[in-house]
Amino acid sequence: MDDNRAFGLSRAAFVGLAPLLLFSDAAMMLLHVAYARTVGHLPTPLLLSDPRFSLSQDGGFAERVEYAKSVATVVALLICARRDHAQLFLALAGVHLWFLFDNMMRIHERAGVLAGHLVAPDGALTLASRDFGQPIAFAAIGGALAVMLWRSWPPPDPAQRRIGAVMVLAAASIAIFAVGVDALHASALGPMMGDVFWTLLEDGGETVVLSLNAALAVAYAMGAQEVAALIPSLPRS
Repeated sequence: MDDNRAFGLSRAAFVGLAPLLLFSDAAMMLLHVAYARTVGHLPTPLLLSDPRFSLSQDGGFAERVEYAKSVATVVALLICARRDHAQLFLALAGVHLWFLFDNMMRIHERAGVLAGHLVAPDGALTLASRDFGQPIAFAAIGGALAVMLWRSWPPPDPAQRRIGAVMVLAAASIAIFAVGVDALHASALGPMMGDVFWTLLEDGGETVVLSLNAALAVAYAMGAQEVAALIPSLPRS
């Protein structure tokens, strides 16, 4: 791989950016707990009644931070794709662009309402038809993105394979938190654990993975070789 990079200092970028983003995630989770306790009239050192402090609020503070992380990830991946001529990074940029639009416009939730009513009416399953339809709608769109990732694997360079494998796993984790955990929340398990637990697991887990992936993508765009050295080698196939 060519050592002449448009940027440098990848290790410093990752070590500097990842803790900052994770600290932001932790702060958002604490604010959500304080908000939930305030609304529930429970004792809390912070009195927060503004719904924008909720992790699950559309257009809330936490979600706007997620928008910024997704944009940074897409831009970084497009830089990597152009610099390294790697289709994998272009495919990953498409995946995160889909995550961004889905987060902003709630695409899979809206499509899930229609899909759920077509597959099973309310009352026919343990899950409401809306919650049953969301994984179907998400998978229908995500399936095309998964094919793009599959066709772009493996990239020829070992560093690209190591970074790419982590980013693919991160993208899968985001989908699991966004859809799988949401489905569990809507199931009979929901009341057993409480809304705060499920929100922290679903939205908190999603934003943590987004943070790690954004830090990795930005750091890789700033110098692939140093960041790749942090991850064990993977076989080509």
